Amino acid sequence: MKDRVPPILRGSMGVELDFESAIGSRWIVEWENGNRAPIELDAEGRWELFDFRYRLRAGPPLHFRWDEQGGYPGNEVVQTVRAYDPVNQVITWTTTHPAYKRIWWRRAM
Repeated sequence: MKDRVPPILRGSMGVELDFESAIGSRWIVEWENGNRAPIELDAEGRWELFDFRYRLRAGPPLHFRWDEQGGYPGNEVVQTVRAYDPVNQVITWTTTHPAYKRIWWRRAM
């Protein structure tokens, strides 16, 4: 029997978002300015967006890091799950970047 990854975030009505349910799926990333972009997470939680590669970290909490300056030390941004809406399949993220305080992932149907 495969070990179950512990839940990362419990949404409304007790529905859990865990690493396993987030990976291997397609999402639409949406920023506060209304811009959107599709991503697809592979079986290890990796994806590419705007020519950069990312990897989801199980945490807790579920998170990943990105660097807006192309690898310069001290410029790393942390993006962390803050909420999960299981009905609409939306993850709300917060970041440490002042221009991107909230970002949403909507599961692509």
